[in-house]
Amino acid sequence: MSLSLLKGQKPGYLLLIGLILVFSIFFAARTVHLLADPPADLSWSGGLYGDEFMYAHNARNKVLFGKWVTDEWNPYLFNPILTFFDFASFTILGTGFKALRMVPLLWAGLSMILFFWALYFESRSFLWALLGFCFLEANYFFLMYTRISLSDAMLTNWMILSLFLWVLGKRYKVAMFFSAFASVGVFSCKPTAIYFLTILFASYVFHFFREKRMLQNRGGGFKECLSYGVKMAFPFILGVGVAGLIWLIVFYIPNHGEISRFSASWKRLAMPRDMGEYVSRVFGKYSPIVFKHFRWFPFVLLLAWLYFPISFYRFIIGSEEITAFEVLILGWFVIGYFAVSGLHYRPPRYFISLVPPVAILAWLACRFFYELEYSEVLNHKVFSVLFVAWICLTVFLGGKYIHFDKTEGLVALGLAVVIITVLVVLRFLAQVKGRFRLGRTVIILSFLVISLFHNVKLYAKWVSHPTFDEINTSRRVGDLVKDGVIVGLWSPMVCMENKNRALLVASGWLNEKQPYETYHFTHVFLWRGNRDAELKMLMRPLGRRFIKERLVLMERYRIKNAWAILFKVKPE
Repeated sequence: MSLSLLKGQKPGYLLLIGLILVFSIFFAARTVHLLADPPADLSWSGGLYGDEFMYAHNARNKVLFGKWVTDEWNPYLFNPILTFFDFASFTILGTGFKALRMVPLLWAGLSMILFFWALYFESRSFLWALLGFCFLEANYFFLMYTRISLSDAMLTNWMILSLFLWVLGKRYKVAMFFSAFASVGVFSCKPTAIYFLTILFASYVFHFFREKRMLQNRGGGFKECLSYGVKMAFPFILGVGVAGLIWLIVFYIPNHGEISRFSASWKRLAMPRDMGEYVSRVFGKYSPIVFKHFRWFPFVLLLAWLYFPISFYRFIIGSEEITAFEVLILGWFVIGYFAVSGLHYRPPRYFISLVPPVAILAWLACRFFYELEYSEVLNHKVFSVLFVAWICLTVFLGGKYIHFDKTEGLVALGLAVVIITVLVVLRFLAQVKGRFRLGRTVIILSFLVISLFHNVKLYAKWVSHPTFDEINTSRRVGDLVKDGVIVGLWSPMVCMENKNRALLVASGWLNEKQPYETYHFTHVFLWRGNRDAELKMLMRPLGRRFIKERLVLMERYRIKNAWAILFKVKPE
């Protein structure tokens, strides 16, 4: 590994070609089986299969039927940005699976570029940026979720955009304006992600105070510092103000009533009733625990987890100052994790937006150990004790909550033992001159190689046995039903490859008041997975008698290891 590149010198043409090759490989991995179903074992929730089509409901209606709103389900209220890009794709390519999946594919490509350059501008090192890039983009969990058109995937893309602009904004104030502007876009993708906006601002304030102290050390007075502070804060505040005003006038005020109604329904579904329930969700029997939800990438998570005692030491005990970038990433992960973990309904896709900070924390841990001088830190007994205790806790929690196979478990345990051993050895070599960077390079590359092997194995398992149940079902239903109105939570998926109308009906949520009399639907598509959750949602709006006497079986399909049934509504 070239030390000159690690110190920030510009890369040569060979490394640029290598970067393009790596980019191409990761991007190509997302295009394989673009129209296939998501892996059935990626989530316990059926929403992984149905939700991407639900969010395209308004866009599809506008293209096919000339109206954005055809019933009470209007997903543009939750994510207007995703609705806009779905509409653009449908307008250009026509409605269908391919047009829908092109949106996350193109955004994934853009996010890959932005993520790499954010790390490069922060580290000024080509190879370090490439390491962090691989930690994220080789992640099977992240790759599989962001290749389908989910609201959480769009949220994550806008977070990465805001991060990139924030890094640039430390040098160019106009970029900080756009970072703040984009952070309001994050909020519009999912209002619960408002924590991200506050973290961006808090870390920027942290950056300002560090800059102010440097200014004072150079002899700057109060007025000069105040003027500097106003100049620093103005672009961010202006960006939030302009974007927030546009969102308020163009989006919120015209749709205030519907937004309030949907928000109330969502709160009943997902939000904890009180602080006691929130605490029980985060720490009690049903706590997700970091390790449980991130079991798909245990090796990168192990590195990220090891960064917490490092940051604690540097911030509280050590003499080296923590950077504003580190404050941003730590806040993104910690506050974001507690924001999501307290929800009553929290499928794994809700945690997609926390994968980038996990990858960056792992990257920061590698940088810390590689650049560490064996002097003050390693001689500090508090740090040594804290770090060894943290690794022991990691091994205990990992064994309890990460359910990987025996081989991977032994590898993770072995890596933890190696880290402890290296730490102890270096503790006694602290006074020896020389940096021994070769050993640290080997350890870092070992983590990368093992992580790549783990993720490639998961990806190869899926890519060698893909299923196309969703698109085949939609096409088959299109052959059977012409100009119909199909009811069901998965009806947007069933109608995606044909011209039928989709109607979502759910008790206490959508279109529940006299749906047949109001919309005169012709068919019902019922998925029997998740313990018949969809049937229970239809029971009250349609009525037991209607379901028993008016529904006639047409055809059965197998989707996500459960039966889905198409019924025809018998005329009165």
